Amino acid sequence: MESILGRIHRKIYENKLSRKIHGAFRRSIDGRFDRQYGVDTAGRIPVKHLRSRDNLPESSWGYMATPPGEFDRLIHALPIQTRDYHFIDIGSGKARTTFMAAMYDFRSVTGIEVSRALYDVSLRNAMIMREHGVMKCEPELLNMDALEYDLPKGPLLLYAYNPFKRKAMERFAGQVAEAYATSPRHIVLACRIPDRYAVGVRVLEDHPMFKEIVLSASLPKYIRVFEIAETPSRHDA
Repeated sequence: MESILGRIHRKIYENKLSRKIHGAFRRSIDGRFDRQYGVDTAGRIPVKHLRSRDNLPESSWGYMATPPGEFDRLIHALPIQTRDYHFIDIGSGKARTTFMAAMYDFRSVTGIEVSRALYDVSLRNAMIMREHGVMKCEPELLNMDALEYDLPKGPLLLYAYNPFKRKAMERFAGQVAEAYATSPRHIVLACRIPDRYAVGVRVLEDHPMFKEIVLSASLPKYIRVFEIAETPSRHDA
């Protein structure tokens, strides 16, 4: 009969094995886009490693890329016509999401990345993506702080993968609200923010001008979508 200590050791082993299997599966999925197009967008880069190469703002987090399948489900779930919207990738990193957006018929696609190291990788990736001929427009890649970027006129879809800490997120929300007040139009902000960084979502929840859009249940719970509009969107989950 297995002892209590033996059961504890077995559970520890099973949990470690499960994490290893899950990690290997996640890395395989994460690398699928790169294998398909021959680019470099996968992996995680902690912010401390980026800081060793860049003078980054205190508001910065590390790098991770959005899974392609998840991004496609998000776009199809949104209550918008992509051809009417400018797509802006806030904190575009190596630009995977920017390239995926450029495969749709957005009015324009822009990726904004403050890290010079990540931006340089995105430029090399862009050269490769052009050769494949899969993008419907030429994305604009900018190396700058997104908080200094002037949002374009016209309807906007802003995408952000956990881009800012609380104070910077408050400033960004204010920047978006001010852009709407200056030129009223539909503005959608889609955020991929894991629970441990949920402070960014709370900023939007507490902001009087942002209203949440409830989307399909097939999307992960850490994808939250907010909008600023005169008439909030109606969308059935």
